[in-house]
Amino acid sequence: MLALFHRATEYDQRMQGARWTIACICLLHLQIQTLAQFPMLRFKHYTIKHGLPQNTVLCIAQDQQGFIWLGTQDGLCRYDGYSFRVFRHRPNDSTTPSVNYITRLHVARDGTLWIGTADGGLNAYNYRTQRFTVHMHKPENPHSIADNTIQALYEDQDGTIWVGTEHGGLSIFSPKQQHWKRLNFKTLDGHILSKNRVYAILKDHQGTIWVGTYGDGLYCFRPSDSTLVQRYCYHPANPQGLNSNIITSLHEDSNGNLWIGTIGGGISRLDTRRQHFTRFVHVPSDPSTLSNNSVWSIERDSLGSIWIATNDGLNLFDHTTERFLHYKHNPSDPSSLSDNLLARTKLFCDRHGVVWIGTNVGGVNTLDIHQKKFYSFRQFVSSQNVYSASGQAVRALYEDHYG
Repeated sequence: MLALFHRATEYDQRMQGARWTIACICLLHLQIQTLAQFPMLRFKHYTIKHGLPQNTVLCIAQDQQGFIWLGTQDGLCRYDGYSFRVFRHRPNDSTTPSVNYITRLHVARDGTLWIGTADGGLNAYNYRTQRFTVHMHKPENPHSIADNTIQALYEDQDGTIWVGTEHGGLSIFSPKQQHWKRLNFKTLDGHILSKNRVYAILKDHQGTIWVGTYGDGLYCFRPSDSTLVQRYCYHPANPQGLNSNIITSLHEDSNGNLWIGTIGGGISRLDTRRQHFTRFVHVPSDPSTLSNNSVWSIERDSLGSIWIATNDGLNLFDHTTERFLHYKHNPSDPSSLSDNLLARTKLFCDRHGVVWIGTNVGGVNTLDIHQKKFYSFRQFVSSQNVYSASGQAVRALYEDHYG
């Protein structure tokens, strides 16, 4: 009888252990499924503590020497991988920019660093002389740049610099001829449309120029004769059209689709061949949709992934499911995004595969998409971390489709 009791006790203990093992495996599988849908990433942060002149980083570029340039509201700075060198305006000093408020940056094919400013015109930095040449709007000169506040910079294959301004529409500059031209859109019937606020410029693989405006929708025209091919506007009665007339960013993907970031309307993706729009908007009840409908930047990294900066965090587009992964600031995680508000900022992918994310109050963040790291999931209580491990003992490992 005693032996039977011992065998029953041993059986119960084995069954209890088996149930515990199965429960752990199920819990681990559930966590792995969640993590596969939301790959954890570590962001590095650079702020005024590291030498930035200010924590609002609006634009980023990389020059031919490999230096990273960052534009802030209080100066231009250059990062060499170790420290920041700050360039601030000094009166009557051509070795400094015209103003401290830097809005846009672009490194041209000839090596010139073009620097858009707020009310300080367009600056060109010469590496050989280490001096800034300033292009300012002059009301009496129709061949000067159209406005002194720059909102968009783009360079075409010919080296022509296209400049979108806040109050003067579109200007183009020929470095070879050192000549400015103000460009008005002309409709097919010859009517001229002068649009002031140009926030995004893109030339697609077919040579068509796309211009996104702040309030007047999207324009498509032929650069050879400035003839307007088509204009796209938001119409509430058309659910298949453009989401918003306030356009902040344009991006052409590997399939030739045009991604259009808007304020208030999320993203519109235009299939230019079929003339069909696909809308991506924030749905509060669906966490796999866009995190916010105000989109400021769309950028593709060296692996082909598309990143989106919004008013509420960073988004990563999943090409397979056409859903979005969200990356936001988590006070309990020092390696999370430093700030969720990415308004007016531009994303940038450097030549080494590092994604640079400017923020409004959190400085600049970097993410090395090529460097695989180990992440420690330890047990702790946090209302904002649903991915922490439930215990310290790990009995199984599994590789997801992110590697």
